[in-house]
Amino acid sequence: MQSSCLFLTAIRSVVLNTPYSRYSRLIFSFPLQELVPSSVMARRTHDSLQNELDSIQSQISTLSSRYSDVQRILDDMTRLRDVLYSDIEDLKRAHKDLEAQRFPIHWLPSEILAVIFQIVAEPWSLSQCLKRPEPFFTPPFKLAQVCASWRRLAISTPSLWSFMLIRHPKSHHPAFLEYRERAGSVVPLDVVYATPINTHGDTKEGLAQDLIADIRPFVHRLRSFAVSTLTVFEIAKFIEWVNDLQEWPMLDSLELHRNWTTNPIPVPLLPAATRTRFRKLHTLNLHWVPIQSLDFGLQLTSLEHLTLSYPKSPDRSPSPSFTVYALCSLLAKTPNLETLSLIDCVPIFDVVANFPHIRTHDVHSGRKAISPVSLPRLHRINWGWPTRRTVMRLFEFLAIPSIEKLELYIEASGNSHHGVNVVSPRAADVSSFVFQSLREITYHVEEDDFTGSFLRRCSLPSLETLEIANVSRASKRRAKVDQVPNLPKIDSIFWDPRLIRLTHLTLSRYQFANDHKSETMFGYMCALTSLTLEKCSGLRYVFRALQERTSGGVTLMSGNANAKAALPTTRVLKAAPRLQSLSLWTCKDFTFNDLLDLVQTRNLLGITQVPSTMQMSHNPASDRRLIKPLRKTKLSPLPAGEDTRPFTPVASSQLTYIRLDGIVSVSESQAQSLMNSGVLEVLWTEAGI
Repeated sequence: MQSSCLFLTAIRSVVLNTPYSRYSRLIFSFPLQELVPSSVMARRTHDSLQNELDSIQSQISTLSSRYSDVQRILDDMTRLRDVLYSDIEDLKRAHKDLEAQRFPIHWLPSEILAVIFQIVAEPWSLSQCLKRPEPFFTPPFKLAQVCASWRRLAISTPSLWSFMLIRHPKSHHPAFLEYRERAGSVVPLDVVYATPINTHGDTKEGLAQDLIADIRPFVHRLRSFAVSTLTVFEIAKFIEWVNDLQEWPMLDSLELHRNWTTNPIPVPLLPAATRTRFRKLHTLNLHWVPIQSLDFGLQLTSLEHLTLSYPKSPDRSPSPSFTVYALCSLLAKTPNLETLSLIDCVPIFDVVANFPHIRTHDVHSGRKAISPVSLPRLHRINWGWPTRRTVMRLFEFLAIPSIEKLELYIEASGNSHHGVNVVSPRAADVSSFVFQSLREITYHVEEDDFTGSFLRRCSLPSLETLEIANVSRASKRRAKVDQVPNLPKIDSIFWDPRLIRLTHLTLSRYQFANDHKSETMFGYMCALTSLTLEKCSGLRYVFRALQERTSGGVTLMSGNANAKAALPTTRVLKAAPRLQSLSLWTCKDFTFNDLLDLVQTRNLLGITQVPSTMQMSHNPASDRRLIKPLRKTKLSPLPAGEDTRPFTPVASSQLTYIRLDGIVSVSESQAQSLMNSGVLEVLWTEAGI
């Protein structure tokens, strides 16, 4: 007790003697006894303290027990609350699912819906990107904004975000960064750099360098890469980057496109690369880019589709076309090429073909002679708007034994389409071509004269589908759109008109005359099953030719040459006896009665069929006109085992399908009435639909 009082007295003296204590005397002016409680002054015994501690400890135990009980109750209530909340959420989801079942789109599993998303969000082509005003690829974002479930599914599908459209590398649109994040780190990427056509970009190399810097980190994931720029500097920088990059492990498609909206200076030739590798490159598309600018070494063995496009520039300046030597050098490195497309290409013939059986009249001109390029897997060629002599000249440099489809859009001779100096061969120095595997030809020509055409220089023993159209791109002929030329004779189009395997024929914008040309043409097509005529005139003569029948005494011969039997008079269709389908598009100079006579003649009169095991020979005295077989020539040898006997009539077929599109002379009811004459299907469409 004394120690406590002494301690408090000492504190009081210190506080009172402190000069900085403004209220010290006021605070400690009360007596010391009031500061110390009376309980401290009176000393408590050990037993009283122990009793009080035991009492407090007992209270603590009681309260702790009660707290545990309350906590246990609270935990039970929390668990009950969570269970109730979970049950409520389950019921909400079930209610939402049941509500969604009212719409068929929600019946699909997520896997199938993800596939549908990828179909809807199909990547845009480079031409589509140039035409569209959107700053980025919008379909995935639109799908993700439909509902919450579609958003979750879209975000969890990395392949949906694999297509990246870049308008300007410096802009770094947030959508581009979002696409990179959602595409993940495994999915192959498709990148298109498409500067809008109506945008004038910088003529420096900074734009290309920025884009290359953005793409370089994931170049190993590029599946397709398409570039369209406005300036020659940018495209040159891209070409240099393509050449310098050593490895392209996943690149499947490469497209380089140079616009002519700015300075049309040709792209400078770049130094050749030495280690560029394209292991999986299947498609290469070059637009206004000289093929001399790219060096592929020997690493294009996987290339299957090649497209070269050099259309006329808007300012009518010469296009940067290619030389035949450069083209052959590129094709020689593509042994697995399957499709070759040449769009508005006019090659410059700086070399001659070195064929043992071809007369190379340019030997004395000093140009190099090269051997034809062997393309054993090439099955399709599409060439737009060369001259017919250019086509024949270029085919001398190609060895294509497996060609199956040929699409040619021939420009009229003498039209300088590109303004470049193209060496044209003399017609007498062009050799013939034998295409044993060619089955389909699309031949659009601006000229009316087929003399010296490419088709006339070809032997086509396996041709099955033929389309010939007279077209014109010149504005001077727009005023004479209704004037169509006469269809030439079949032997003026082909050297050997015996198209014995032809099944589908399409003729567009030609006039048939009353000179038996139609009868002669269809008489050589004994296997024809489908005939399509578009914007043709003189169809009455066609119908008349298709109704012609041969009649008279017929001698049937069996396998034994000595066994002959004379049968009664037999009537067999002379022209296209197996014709089953007839399609007429915008043809005006015939009536419904003309068409009805054709259908009834071929379907209802009952043509006597000739047994297929016997040979039939004509009686010239009874035939009104006999189609004589052409003599065999060295120019068009027949395949081994082909029958060289005269034309043999075959069993006739009925017209089962007729399509009338834009035929104003035939009403819909009249067209449907043809089904009463044996036609199984009639499709009638009003003009202008």
